[in-house]
Amino acid sequence: KYRAPNKNVIDKIWEDRYLLNEYELRMFYLIFGTGMRRHEACHAKWSWVEEERERIYISPYPGFKTKNGRGRMAAFLSSCLNELLKLKRPTEGPDELIMACHTYTNPTYHYTVIGLGLSKYLRERGIGERPDGTRSHGCLHELRKYYGALITKNSDIYSAQTFLGHTDPKLTSEIYSDYIDDGKKFDFV
Repeated sequence: KYRAPNKNVIDKIWEDRYLLNEYELRMFYLIFGTGMRRHEACHAKWSWVEEERERIYISPYPGFKTKNGRGRMAAFLSSCLNELLKLKRPTEGPDELIMACHTYTNPTYHYTVIGLGLSKYLRERGIGERPDGTRSHGCLHELRKYYGALITKNSDIYSAQTFLGHTDPKLTSEIYSDYIDDGKKFDFV
């Protein structure tokens, strides 16, 4: 079962986010705002973003596939979408990678170097640490799990399953069962 970070920790991460460089911010907004997996964020294209409906359509293409091999749609948290769009340059076309930078266009670079920088930032703020002091699966994955808890709490387990790309609702309900139907809303910043 997943235990979401304390709201104060999430608030601190959101307040301090401008300490990140542009590409760490882009990755942060994609993972925290959509529940994408890290490799999906590194391969995300601007054409996937549907600004009006606050959605993102994660679509396999040659050289990229999702974990289960299928595309999916996910809700985009408004604040993350708005912040990500502020980072888009006028020269970036719809088929460009959101994570592409002028120096490094290889998604593997973003997966490792930018992911490590963002992970360090999150660890410094208490994400990725278990109550017993040991490290969890991964800091970036914790952002994905927070998104899953948020969706489960404010919607339902089937929406969370769809948005997260889980093939089986049983997996989603095992991870997020503490956030189902207790009548309390789960806030994001």
